[in-house]
Amino acid sequence: MVYTAVPGSESYDKLQLLSVIGPQLVGSDAGDGTAPGPPEGSSAGR
Repeated sequence: MVYTAVPGSESYDKLQLLSVIGPQLVGSDAGDGTAPGPPEGSSAGR
């Protein structure tokens, strides 16, 4: 599946960011079977 967005739009910027951080998140598997949690100091999940 391929997602596209109009250049210069907010969606385009988000897709550009995802193209950079997405592979880093996928490649960050520590091999212990756990998924990475929210960043330290974030209020995610509260």
